[in-house]
Order: sequence, then C-alpha cells, then structure tokens
Amino acid sequence: MIDVIIPAHEKDLNTLELCIEGARRNVEGVSNIYVISKNKLSDSAIWYPEEKIPFSIEDVAQKIGEHWRTSWYYADLLEGCSSIYVDGPSKYTLILDADTVFLRPVSLIEKGQALLNTSPSDGTSAYYEYIAKLIPGLTPKSVASGITHWILQEKSIVKKMVDHVEDIHKKPFWEAALDITCQDYDCLKNNDHETCPGKMANFELYFTYVLHYHFDKVKLENKNSILAYKESLGYPGYERYAEAGSRTNGSLATAHILTDGERAELKDETFESLSKAIEHICIICSRKLWDVITFQLHFWLESQSYKNMMKTKN
Repeated sequence: MIDVIIPAHEKDLNTLELCIEGARRNVEGVSNIYVISKNKLSDSAIWYPEEKIPFSIEDVAQKIGEHWRTSWYYADLLEGCSSIYVDGPSKYTLILDADTVFLRPVSLIEKGQALLNTSPSDGTSAYYEYIAKLIPGLTPKSVASGITHWILQEKSIVKKMVDHVEDIHKKPFWEAALDITCQDYDCLKNNDHETCPGKMANFELYFTYVLHYHFDKVKLENKNSILAYKESLGYPGYERYAEAGSRTNGSLATAHILTDGERAELKDETFESLSKAIEHICIICSRKLWDVITFQLHFWLESQSYKNMMKTKN
C-alpha cells in the first residue's frame, strides 16, 4: 500500500483537487492521501496541519530570511522528511507536488522495488553540492535527475537518511539542511537565498541516497511525463505559449503537446474557471497517453505577481 503526501499552499487551489483525484484514481495501491497545509484546503483528503510538523516556515525564515523563496525551501524540507512525521500506515509514501496530476493508471512498485521517475534536465550543480555537503561522499549514481515533481519513498529508508544526516551534523535534519544552504557554494557566484538559484533539493537527495545505499530496493523506470506544461491553458491570462514546447522526460526533452488545431480550438473554449481549463488539458494529455503532467504557475504569471504570492505564509 502507498500513502500520498501533498504539501500545499493556497496558490495550489486550481490544481489540488485534480492532484488528489488523479492519485486516488490512477496510482495503484493508494491508501491514505494527506495534504499538509497551514489551513484546510480540501475535503477530499486528510488534512495534516503544518503546526504538527516539528519545524515551521518561521523557523525557515530565521535561517534564510523572509522572502518569496522562504516557502519554497519550507516545502522542499517537507518533501524530504514529512513521511516520518505524518507516519501513515503504509510502507511507501508518494510525495507529490500539488500541481502534478496522474492522468492514467500506473503501478509504482514492481517485485518489491519502488519505481523511480527521472528527468533529463532538472539536476543542477547546486543540488549536487548540497547533497555532498549534507552527506559527505554521497554522489550521483545516475546521469538523470530525480526531480520530477513526485517520488515514491520507502518510509524506513527516509528514516535512515534523516538519522544519517542528524548523526553527521548533531542537529535536526531540517536545521542541518538549512545550515548547509547558508554556506557558500563553490558552484555559485551569488549565494543569496532570495536571488540565487535554489540551493536545496530533497527529491534529489532521496533519489541519490536510495540509489547509493539501497539500490536493490529501487528501479529506474520512467513514466511518460510532462515535467512542465508550457502551452496555452485556453483561459484568460493563461494563454502564453513556449515556442520550444513543454518539458518532458520522453525521447525529446521538449515537445509540443498540442497540435495547431488543438491550440486553435482552445481559443474558442469558454471555461467557467481556471481549474476547468486545466482539467480540459489533462483530458487531452491523457488521450495522448501521457501518464502524468505538471503545471507550474510561475510560467504563466508575471514574475513579481508570483513572488508576491509566494511571500504569503499559507
């Protein structure tokens, strides 16, 4: 059985219900679905209040400052260790971004091995330096990245990873992780948390850790994934179009998901809400045999509007 944990923020309300329903309907073996958030955001899943986690966004702000990136680091910490705090009844936990929707039935476990999705482009030098600083000697075991907006974790391995970090640094995992990001990175000229590239990636940390120490427990097997949908949603204000196409982990790192005809039809659609427009794109992509899709709000929103939204502590 698999528990699902979705860290969520009010900015995720346009995708959250689709995310929950996609996991429940399409991921084989799902048991409980938890949403970690400051306030209750859905009646479709079990609410796990942020206040029950042994660190807060205020704790994060004390370490790295209060700005639009603070909630990003907080959410990343939740992705790394929340399974041992929520402590659902299942052996496995699917950590799932709230803007990611499973579109078709998938199995994430095969013969006792967790299947790990990969990305050809999401790993960065800063993420690998973070891992090496946090657990000296831990280096990537795959040319691909484990940052694909979801990862299936074995809870007992998460506990071993957290204990490993705490034994090295003699402090709680969350504090050790943030303290590492407060160090200067050799690969970065700018180390300011607000303006530099992200200095933490706990999806990548678990991916690297499990491949290094528990390689027999996992297998790399990609699902047909749209890692970042960057084409029109057919909704006012959300009609941008990336000439290069959307990012995928298929044979083409970028691909146009919609045909010219489908894009033209979108212009004639009138959706009652942004959520309905996103649902329509999910239906199209499911028919095209994509297994999972991620919608990243920052692509459509003006940069400062997105940053202002991320500053809210929800």
